[in-house]
Amino acid sequence: LTLFIDPIDGTREFSTGKGEECSICIGFANKDGHPVAGLVYRPITNPPTWAAGANSEGYFKAQLHHNSDGNDDGKGQLLTSNGSISPFLELLM
Repeated sequence: LTLFIDPIDGTREFSTGKGEECSICIGFANKDGHPVAGLVYRPITNPPTWAAGANSEGYFKAQLHHNSDGNDDGKGQLLTSNGSISPFLELLM
């Protein structure tokens, strides 16, 4: 098992006063290098937000902020480290 830790994912955002857009990312990979579990945690948001999962265990839990307008379109939510979504992720959604 290999452990990957990014203690401040979003360093640029953190250093420019956007700490609420920073995350602590922890990932686990098996001996073949394939991802098996992970955690994304935003400690500076109020309340803190997080998402964790392990696909092989069928486990996923999260505490994410909802849209401020209360409009939940039923598509689920995506936790990003810098508050933005890349064009690649937009195509997947």
